[in-house]
Amino acid sequence: MSRRIQIASPCSANWDRMDGDDRVRHCPECNLDVYNFSAMTGAEIDRIVSDQRGRVCARFYQRADGTMLTQDCPVGVRAMLRRASRAAAAVFAALVSVGPAMAQRTPKSFGNHLIQIQENRAWSLNLIIEDVLSAGIPHARVTLTNAASGRTFEADTDSGGQLSLSDLSPGDYDLTVTCIGFATKHERVSIPQTTNMTLKLEVAVLMGEVVEIPRHRLPIISRVMAGLRRVV
Repeated sequence: MSRRIQIASPCSANWDRMDGDDRVRHCPECNLDVYNFSAMTGAEIDRIVSDQRGRVCARFYQRADGTMLTQDCPVGVRAMLRRASRAAAAVFAALVSVGPAMAQRTPKSFGNHLIQIQENRAWSLNLIIEDVLSAGIPHARVTLTNAASGRTFEADTDSGGQLSLSDLSPGDYDLTVTCIGFATKHERVSIPQTTNMTLKLEVAVLMGEVVEIPRHRLPIISRVMAGLRRVV
């Protein structure tokens, strides 16, 4: 594909409710055809953008670097297959919480008194963040907020997509996972009922009016995306 395009005006219309096929559907809200660029080759996308006079609406899957995934992206496809193979071949050690689970112990009798022994300890939440091919996602930002106290824990996954958040008190937490190129994931977690989790992130799907980025702006866009990856 000779063009570099981006979504200029994001659209919230529902693709699944539009009439058409996997390549193009008609949007009744704006009375325009919406093209699925990720189901097309680069040459087809170039032709559509060149032939259109006026607005062009499209949807596509976005890679983690902000670029579009098209049907004829062999490098992207091979990379996804390599990640899937590594994930399938890797043997993950079982993630277990440190120490025994909190439980009621049998009361001990001392004379006429009963003493109930209870544990007061911090817990850990062990996470694995994966894509839809079960490959670990590195540098995903995880935010965990205690619903009662508002205390927040924040960290990034390692190169294998794994992360452990410690010093957690029992209670309900709001979990948010974000990563460029993937849809944001929200979950409600209860500690200590849940101490090990595997979450899958869907590839980000963008839809809306597209514009072509001038070639002289590409280095600037690349620097901006690199800066965003470091921040996120």
